[in-house]
Amino acid sequence: TSAAATGGNAASAAATSSNDKAAAATAVAAADEWTEEDEKAFWAECKRISQEQKAAAATEAKRRKALTPEQRAAEDAAKKVKGEQGKTADNELVLVDEQVELRGNGNGVPKGTKPVGQLHITVRYMPFDKPTFDDDVELTPIKTGLAAYIPYGPPPAREVLTNINDFQKGLLTVTIFRAGGLTTPGTLSPPDPYVEMTLVDCDRKRPSETQKSTVKYNDGSPRWLETFDFVMISAGSMLTINVQNKVTILDAVASLKLSKSRFQDSLLGRVQIPVSDVARNGRLRDTWALQDAESGVLEMKLVWQNCYVDQYLD
Repeated sequence: TSAAATGGNAASAAATSSNDKAAAATAVAAADEWTEEDEKAFWAECKRISQEQKAAAATEAKRRKALTPEQRAAEDAAKKVKGEQGKTADNELVLVDEQVELRGNGNGVPKGTKPVGQLHITVRYMPFDKPTFDDDVELTPIKTGLAAYIPYGPPPAREVLTNINDFQKGLLTVTIFRAGGLTTPGTLSPPDPYVEMTLVDCDRKRPSETQKSTVKYNDGSPRWLETFDFVMISAGSMLTINVQNKVTILDAVASLKLSKSRFQDSLLGRVQIPVSDVARNGRLRDTWALQDAESGVLEMKLVWQNCYVDQYLD
């Protein structure tokens, strides 16, 4: 009887959990739907915002009208100076310039210890240009009126830039989706793959940069969905993506090799992508066949964002 009751409770709990999940899924689906009430509320909010903007503009016009010509000229001059000194919130340049003192080795330095040196820290914020793609849905960039709040369809198809400079700086974002058809030559066991990306910049002053994904054990068709950023690189750089097989201790012991190479990860395939191809198109998403491999593909998305730093470094 006790066992039957326990089984009944477990079944009841499972049913309750299933009902909760179904209710949550229904709630999410309902939240995603655009109802007639949402439409009415949307246009009512647009009307309210438009009325507030018109009222604020009328109040500002009355205030300006009450000023003398000299006062209006002085106000306009002050606004112009303020606009030249600072930037808008979207393009704000934030500078941190601070002199700090170094005391001891950082391990419980007693209070009052004399400084052993000084460190000058300067931090600069330089905004990247955000690319617009033909499958993005944004808001109409109009500042006044109801049109500022009306969503519109995708923008026109992006143009391919043919005159981009190899030394143009930018941000390269790489998203690794999945790989398929991976095999380990000479063995019947599935691989333990991971992705290793090495970026070699055409600017010799910048060292090469390497980033790695997580390891997916015993999986010949792994899915990662991991994103990596290469910041302030040149458009003329070369990105090499290696799909590697992680060698575990069991693999090394089971290997018939007697040399140290049995502890080294093996290459399952590679892809080489010139960053200039991404920079000219703005974004690339495709499935690449792996080179130096018997079989295998790698699905990725690469996005480029320009960064114009000359205006900040002059």
